[in-house]
Amino acid sequence: MFLASLSHIQEASYFGIGIKLILKSIPALLCLLLYMPLRAQQDTPASLQLGVHYKYGALITHRPSIADEIRGKYPRALELQFLKRYSGNKPWHNHWDPASFGFSFSLYDLDQSEILGRAYALKLFFARDYLPAQKRQRLLFSLGTGLCLTPTVFDENENPLNSLISSKLNLLLSIALDYELALGKDMSLLVGIGIDHFSNAATKFPNTGINIPHAKAGLSYTLQKKAVSGGDMLNTPFDKSGYFFPILTLARKSAGRQFDDNDWAYSL
Repeated sequence: MFLASLSHIQEASYFGIGIKLILKSIPALLCLLLYMPLRAQQDTPASLQLGVHYKYGALITHRPSIADEIRGKYPRALELQFLKRYSGNKPWHNHWDPASFGFSFSLYDLDQSEILGRAYALKLFFARDYLPAQKRQRLLFSLGTGLCLTPTVFDENENPLNSLISSKLNLLLSIALDYELALGKDMSLLVGIGIDHFSNAATKFPNTGINIPHAKAGLSYTLQKKAVSGGDMLNTPFDKSGYFFPILTLARKSAGRQFDDNDWAYSL
């Protein structure tokens, strides 16, 4: 029994190390994907799309402290998405060949109603098309952030097994890679993979966090399309000399559950 328990802990530890290595490599991957030069088509129609997608994933249980009742769960989600694709008739559009922005609302069933319950997420995201010269297909890499409501949280007496989430309001971070194929004039099929992360940024414990790698599929319908020719504007580089983006970062570190004034860090 002891050996089996020790083997289980070591397996979880190795898995946790693998997850950490993957997470550490994400910044370099994001820089490569976001700044890779592309060639856009000369006439890019601006469009507004409505998409309905179904997600099916697995709950990452990367720490030995996570209860066995939570392991082996397969969350599902229904996502309603609005995506605005810009035409490229302005210089800043073409910095991303051209730009696409959107927002989505998702309803998650975390596959453990009594311990984890459901989650409701609102997300804003940016998407970049890696097949800009194609008219019937797109390869979209997207980054998103937002808020997630998780009504079923840790409670020492009523829900002690939920070590993943202890706050009802959490931060949502997501990364996705989607392939979209036009089925007709206004309808398209979308399939993709991604990962969603819910966390309260260690403002309250326990906070192991919810990590859901998933596959998704769905349909998108173009509500509005406006053909605008970018002309020479597509070949005009984005002049960033007149733009200034101040960013203030506030962080708090902890080796345990207690904080003091020396645990705060600031950067600009």
